[in-house]
Amino acid sequence: MHYLPTTAIVNNVEYDHVDIYFDFNLYKLAFRRFINLIPSNGYLIAGVDSEVVQELTAKAFCPVESFGIETQARWQAKNINYLEGKTNFTVFYDGKEYGEFNTTLVGKFNIRNSLAVIATAEKLGIAREKIKQGIATFRSVKRRMEVRGVEAGVTVIDDFAHHPTAVKETLLGVVERYKGQRLIAIFEPRSLSARRKQFQPAYEEAFLVADMAIIAALFEPHRVDPKDQLSPTEIATKMVAEGKQGWFIPTANEIVSHLETIVKPGDVIIVMSNGGFDGIHEKLLSMLKNKTQ
Repeated sequence: MHYLPTTAIVNNVEYDHVDIYFDFNLYKLAFRRFINLIPSNGYLIAGVDSEVVQELTAKAFCPVESFGIETQARWQAKNINYLEGKTNFTVFYDGKEYGEFNTTLVGKFNIRNSLAVIATAEKLGIAREKIKQGIATFRSVKRRMEVRGVEAGVTVIDDFAHHPTAVKETLLGVVERYKGQRLIAIFEPRSLSARRKQFQPAYEEAFLVADMAIIAALFEPHRVDPKDQLSPTEIATKMVAEGKQGWFIPTANEIVSHLETIVKPGDVIIVMSNGGFDGIHEKLLSMLKNKTQ
């Protein structure tokens, strides 16, 4: 471990990086060792909506500040309202109202992120009003539900999500922000974990949040044994079986050509990949712009 934290946030722990950690116990061990580095005069800010985080924090040597939405925690967010262009929620600390907060971010995962920041900032002695201002004015980072453009009435979003839980939570966030609009999810299985069949059922479930899903070919498939590879076709098949629409379309250019025939004003397209995906975002926006000319 190269980290020496005084205060650390552990938001959620799920199995990932399967090329490095051969089973979940080894993965959890890495987090346990990280938590053990926090000194007794520091704090662990722990997302207890994750059962694994609950397990890991039970043995922490430092004080623990828990936060969550669904689980009983010291820091909780309640009365969550997804409004036009913002999310409003009330924070409670040890059962007492701490304050009302607004954020431009959307999705439960971002409420958890905000709770973690609020708890950390409070422990660092930052004034409450400054915390509120910081949460309200933060505009997220690139490649996290980043709107790349709107053309022909179609919104194109870029997101770095590649773990199945991140994919599902991101799609749920988009549904909340763009209520009633058709959601088209495009996914490139690019990370080593995303290319492996361990997560096949989780991906199949995650994409059911969308109305349509297009799964591209695995990036550098030669790096994963064929018997261990994720099946994009099976994800598309699951979508169709559940009354949705799904396709396995290998390349970015083919995906853009396919969407040209079915996309309509009001659609929301979200592209998820942890790489460049052959410039698909600009290709989509260019195609949409040409449709209006």
